[in-house]
Amino acid sequence: MADVGLTAPFPAYGGRAPYVFVSYAHADGEQVFPEITFLHEQGYRIWYDEGIDPGNEWPDEVARALEAAEYFLVFISPSAVASHNVRNEINAALNKRKPFLAVHLVETQLPPGLELRMGDIQALMRFRMGMDRYREKLLKVLPPSVKGDALPPSPGPTSPRPDPDAYAKCLGISVVDSAGTRTLLPEFGIVYRPYADNTLNNAVREGLILERGSATQTVPWSSIRRVVMQDEDAATVEFRDGRSIGPVKPRSGWLVGTDEFGFDFGLSLSHVEAINLAMETDVPEWEALLRDIPELVRKKSPGGWTASFTLVPQQRGVLVTLDSFFDGERQGSQTFEMPGPYDFRAEKDGSRCLVAVHAKEYYNLGPYDCETATSLAKALTRLNMLSSKR
Repeated sequence: MADVGLTAPFPAYGGRAPYVFVSYAHADGEQVFPEITFLHEQGYRIWYDEGIDPGNEWPDEVARALEAAEYFLVFISPSAVASHNVRNEINAALNKRKPFLAVHLVETQLPPGLELRMGDIQALMRFRMGMDRYREKLLKVLPPSVKGDALPPSPGPTSPRPDPDAYAKCLGISVVDSAGTRTLLPEFGIVYRPYADNTLNNAVREGLILERGSATQTVPWSSIRRVVMQDEDAATVEFRDGRSIGPVKPRSGWLVGTDEFGFDFGLSLSHVEAINLAMETDVPEWEALLRDIPELVRKKSPGGWTASFTLVPQQRGVLVTLDSFFDGERQGSQTFEMPGPYDFRAEKDGSRCLVAVHAKEYYNLGPYDCETATSLAKALTRLNMLSSKR
């Protein structure tokens, strides 16, 4: 049965029409259940282990369901390839030559035998795709024969308030000029998810700084819907309630912001049409953090010092290992397990910053430029919090 604390989203299909057999690791239920719920609401007939009668033997019931299924869908993860049941289901589906799709939830190294058998199997790398693109491809792959009529969406709150502490990666400042050309400026660290997607709302402390003669005015990001630049970079600022102000100029010809830790960033403007902050919002937080933390450190290390984070998901949390190198030679290694009583902080040390971990023991995770240290401390804090909920 499904893990304790997770409620099966709908009854498994038990009729005689063609259906999809879903194989997954119970540890992945939190990620898999929304995916199969989406398919169920589109009208796909789905069998998964919630349909097993407690009085029946597990292998017999699975074998019967797999034998009668028209299509086999497996969600791949480290937990799935470590699961004896999932491996047995994969091998049985291959032996029976069932039409087969593997959805990789996270980047996963398959065991050699499984990799050999699944080498020619169609796969979707879910962790590399946005939600819309992934679901579009998924619906194209599944055969129409396993689908009935679409169901009405499950009832729920119409506009849930986003989690203000949720993690999202800032891809950069998106600029569209008057010719319609879109430019994505370099990434600015890792920030928390704003309340409104694709705006600077909540990403920085200050707003857009405007000049009117010798006076300046700060307009909060949370109130701005768009910034339209006129000739010579004069701006009209449109508010979310439909009002606008203009013509005004961004101070010193720059779009200026300061985050909560005091690090400035700016964007030079030249006949720009519209500006927003491009946020990655359709990747699950847990997956995004596991992917982005090692990449963040790998890209930004000062001098000859480099760091390598390894994050290994556990049944309930993650094992974090930091290997440090100087001029290519390994200097040391630190390992700790989340969740834990950790307080991650970016602490100034001359021109650099340290990520300090305060717990029963003190860890120094090495020097970085201060922007990276700040982003890393935020991301590790969020990962530790999410680990405590798994």
